[in-house]
Amino acid sequence: MEDSIRKFKPRAFRYVLRPQDKTAMRFSLEHTTGSAHIEQTFLINMSESGVAFLIDPGTQVHIKERLKVEIPVPSGESIAWWGTVVRIQEYEPRSWFGRDRFREDKKIMVAVRFDELPDGHSRAIRKGIEQSFMKAMREQQYRNWLYYRVLVLQNIGKFLLYILLFAAAIGFIWYFSLPSDNYDAKRGAPWGERFK
Repeated sequence: MEDSIRKFKPRAFRYVLRPQDKTAMRFSLEHTTGSAHIEQTFLINMSESGVAFLIDPGTQVHIKERLKVEIPVPSGESIAWWGTVVRIQEYEPRSWFGRDRFREDKKIMVAVRFDELPDGHSRAIRKGIEQSFMKAMREQQYRNWLYYRVLVLQNIGKFLLYILLFAAAIGFIWYFSLPSDNYDAKRGAPWGERFK
């Protein structure tokens, strides 16, 4: 029952890092020996509640293990805090057109939930994500404007031809719907006897 309730628990919106974002991050594991070992890896996504990153299959990370992560926030800052591993699964590249740089390498994705993240860190993540979204939206609007501009310039002849053909069709319909010279709107005739 507890697992089904946890399944529907709302969580913070995930920001999937774009190619222009900093993705290099570090995390520290403490194994049973007690010696800290720092690993460097790549961040996949982040939110105010946690992060997901990739590790090599040989790296020993376990569910409920506590580790320290140092992550780059999209605004350019870096923050470090403690988190608990909540999910470990084989990484499946989501890019169907082959732009995922880890497509060929076998990687494991690790999801970490922050442990009582301070307000300052939470604000820094939120601000960085919002700034990155706004920048991405502006870039997308600019790309759309360039696309439609190029589309119009490449097809200006077709557009003008379509407009000309449309105007000619309207003119043709209008011309042939005009009444003849002997038409009198005030004079009527029974059906079938008008043109005798």
